[in-house]
Amino acid sequence: MIRAARRFFARTADGVDLVPDPLLYARVDLVTDDQGAPVLMELELVEPSLFTALGEGSLERFADAIAARAEA
Repeated sequence: MIRAARRFFARTADGVDLVPDPLLYARVDLVTDDQGAPVLMELELVEPSLFTALGEGSLERFADAIAARAEA
């Protein structure tokens, strides 16, 4: 599934100008078809809720990553 997710993401990224690189966030959701092959359900580059309240310090780390990207 990880290899399939990477392939789906790479194929999508080829057709889109993804700036900056690497991304700070991306998610690939897969399901399997009747033969067990992976099928892309959703590819997200933006998440409306990162659940930062669930991990102590995660909001600060994410903000720091954004700030560092802006400085680069």
